[in-house]
Amino acid sequence: MKDDHMNTLPLKICVICDMRNIHCKRWVTGLKSRGHNVFVLSEQEGDIDGVPVKTLNPPPYLLKMFPDIRKMINLIYRRMKASRVRKILLQENPDIVYGHFLTNHGWLAITTDYHPVVIIAYGSDILLHPNRYLIDRFIVKRSLQRADGTISVADHMRKRLIEFNCPPDRLKIIQNAVDTRLFNTEGRVLRNYQKPISNAVLISTRAMRPIYNLELLIRALPHIVNTFPHITVIIVGKGKGKSKLELLAKKLGVYESIQFMAPVIYTKMPSLFKKADIFVSPSRSDGLCVALLESIACGAFPIVSNIPGNRELIHDGINGYLFPINNPMKLAKAVINTIKNPQIIKNAMEKNTKMIQERYTESRQIKETEDFFYHIINKRKLWKRKF
Repeated sequence: MKDDHMNTLPLKICVICDMRNIHCKRWVTGLKSRGHNVFVLSEQEGDIDGVPVKTLNPPPYLLKMFPDIRKMINLIYRRMKASRVRKILLQENPDIVYGHFLTNHGWLAITTDYHPVVIIAYGSDILLHPNRYLIDRFIVKRSLQRADGTISVADHMRKRLIEFNCPPDRLKIIQNAVDTRLFNTEGRVLRNYQKPISNAVLISTRAMRPIYNLELLIRALPHIVNTFPHITVIIVGKGKGKSKLELLAKKLGVYESIQFMAPVIYTKMPSLFKKADIFVSPSRSDGLCVALLESIACGAFPIVSNIPGNRELIHDGINGYLFPINNPMKLAKAVINTIKNPQIIKNAMEKNTKMIQERYTESRQIKETEDFFYHIINKRKLWKRKF
């Protein structure tokens, strides 16, 4: 009975994250909306209405160093910073600490030795970084072993987390989600999807970094533009790879078909997705792509790389298309087939909007997170009684 009563009380929650990250902000805002007292510790400046944010000094800027050396210095720096963060936590006395991204703020949360602590894996922090760097392997294993609980944003990451010594009974799958108040089909101009779309709009909103593989989309465009010369391609994002992508587009003769756009504010994204017929993500790796969720919530037809994170959402030929990550011709064929046979867009829209409403709403995500926090806190209290 005491635990049931505890599960109705507001919690004091410390979130350690990067305040520049929109996904972290959404989690903070969601927890606050449930009536909890939330405060944030961030190595980067940022703010959220009604939420106290304390900015910690970031690790030194060491871009020109070898990655292993840079990561080792960051590891040591955060380990030294942990005593200061622990003092803040002891003063504030939160019920739980929530550390985002295993290899930086999750690690910082763990090294404070404050409990209970929950950490969250987003994707590359468990799928990519530990494969490339021994330091990240150490950080991930250590963090997963010492955390009271771990959240994964996608089910396909479960096996990988357990391989890195995450106790299965401390692991909770809480999938990425959509703010359906913003991302929905309301106001979307519906086309006549009974005949080919001569002026189709294709959008991609992945960052211009190698992991997101936008070069593949550029290489597919000559075949698409040759068949549908009036297609509009919108690429929204930033990154060091932008100039290289622009040069490739000019070389292949498709630059005039592309609108390269800088990132827009979050509340403007729904209007872009509602203009698009097709959403493309050629990413080489993802946890569970939020942009994919948001785009299909707005009615765009997904054509995405055939990776585990996308297979959790997309059934090839039913509610979208999957294509091999290194095959621009397969991507081009999927886009051309969709434009030629657009009835699949209408059918997928019905399936995808229903799927979002049933399984991927932000309100469901935050409620599951809240329940997991209560579970971890109660479990910790029982453990302390025994010892």
